[in-house]
Amino acid sequence: PAQPGLQAQAVALAAKSDVAIVYANDFETEGSDLGDIELPGTQNALISAVAAVNPNTVVVLNTGSAVAMPWLDKVKGVFEAWYPGQESGNAIARLLYGDVNPSGKLPVTFPTSLDQVPASTAAQWPGVNGQVQYSEGLNVGYRWYDTKNLTPAYPFGYGLSYTSFAFSHLRVDGSTLREDGKIRVSADVTNTGKRAGAEVAQLYLSAPALVGEPANQLKGFQKVDLVPRQTKRVTFELSAQDASYWNSDAQAWTLGAGKYTVHIGDSSRNLPLSDGFRVDRTSGPRFTKVTAPASALGGGTLSVTTTFTNGATEDVRDATSSLSVPAGWKAKAKSPADFRIVRAGQSVSTTWSVTVPSGATPGSATVKGSTRYKGSGRTSPGDGSATVQVAYQNLAAAFTDVGVSDDANPAVGNLDGSGYSYSAQALATVGVTPGGAVGGFTWPNVVAGQANTVTAAGQLVQLGGAGSTLSFLGTGTNGTQSGSVTVTYTDGTTSTGTVTFADWYSNAAVAGCTLVVTSPHWNRPAGSTLPADHPVSLYASSIPLTAGKQVASISLPGNARLHVFATSIS
Repeated sequence: PAQPGLQAQAVALAAKSDVAIVYANDFETEGSDLGDIELPGTQNALISAVAAVNPNTVVVLNTGSAVAMPWLDKVKGVFEAWYPGQESGNAIARLLYGDVNPSGKLPVTFPTSLDQVPASTAAQWPGVNGQVQYSEGLNVGYRWYDTKNLTPAYPFGYGLSYTSFAFSHLRVDGSTLREDGKIRVSADVTNTGKRAGAEVAQLYLSAPALVGEPANQLKGFQKVDLVPRQTKRVTFELSAQDASYWNSDAQAWTLGAGKYTVHIGDSSRNLPLSDGFRVDRTSGPRFTKVTAPASALGGGTLSVTTTFTNGATEDVRDATSSLSVPAGWKAKAKSPADFRIVRAGQSVSTTWSVTVPSGATPGSATVKGSTRYKGSGRTSPGDGSATVQVAYQNLAAAFTDVGVSDDANPAVGNLDGSGYSYSAQALATVGVTPGGAVGGFTWPNVVAGQANTVTAAGQLVQLGGAGSTLSFLGTGTNGTQSGSVTVTYTDGTTSTGTVTFADWYSNAAVAGCTLVVTSPHWNRPAGSTLPADHPVSLYASSIPLTAGKQVASISLPGNARLHVFATSIS
């Protein structure tokens, strides 16, 4: 940072000079992110102060990315040097003195401030709980500024020269583009100034609005060297691949039908030439989507729908939809699955009855839909799928960890992920034994050393009964823990509530839970330095149920430090 005395010296020198050059720097490195786009220290103040006394102030930026320039309208010019290396002094001097004519173009957009960038809120960056939101979708880089009609400080592809250039005589060879075809685009670039220089001709393509792509996208560029008054013709070749977009439903590159516009200029915001071509025939997108319930119970039946969409310009003939299900499951079409003709732009659906066996493996299951038709082997299959969470038959079937160990074999216990567990002998002294009653719950009927608790990870568990309250017996580890539970009723409706457990080590209830029992000691892993006789506790936490409804299943929270031993409905 410039000291006040040094800044005063710089201003005094600038005031009596013909030209003032201010060299500004922002050091960057791998492995870390910038917190803002401001020049560090008092460099902005220095530039402003110098520019205030000398109208011929030039700023040289030695930076690795875009920076804000609050003094931009007060200086005569800006050189973006990036990090040019050991010869940067000689290189910049030759550019400033005109020995070399600059011809660089910005590879990124320079916004006026962070308010213009896609991640302009704290929720997007640095994010919440370590989660960053990439919410701009397809509108990355210059596409964002174009879509939002934002005027940046400098657009993508921008760069000045000591001469000037003009673009003319755009020609698009061909009025239509086929799926396997190419189109040649050409234009003249003329040096209209008095110095030799180089210009970069940039070609951008606009796809039909129905495709859903950003308005202008760079598809090619060419650099040409020109002496004064010289004209050269630049030629680009646009292929069908260049004009295609990725269709996530079809899982394929797709050429959309409609009118395309070609633009040529010297940046994303200066495109004086434009012309177009059409795509009249396409074979895609064609795809099958699967719609299925989010969860399933063993022994139950699901209604699943496959929908085939013919997004091409040509009809589909002799189409047949099918549904693949896990081994042991059964799928039966309840509506037609064969279609003689599917017109261009038409979608057809089939409803399937899917039977889930009573012994279905709990966890995620995938059902896959596909449609085959005459000629489908020549295109992407566009198969679709849906994930169904199969419920555990009961809480005991979902047990994941050994929460209770025998004092004679504590090594098998691991409630908290660090090898600590409840002691079976200590629990017995306060009335907690396998299969016994404790605080309105039934303790797991499991011998010490076997899995008897669920570490919450979003498991879906079948649960029957009706009442006003659903209660959980368990504990938190590494601090108070909580999470949301979703209750699904037999009529398909749901309700939610928050379960909270205090830390087992604290032996004190917190808001949202009650202390059920405290065990006089615990079991520790080998080498532990914590006291062997430290007491540990169990807690109860309850959520309300919808009156008059029968519970079918519950979805546990996703919190690896929240542990459930039992549930009850009252």
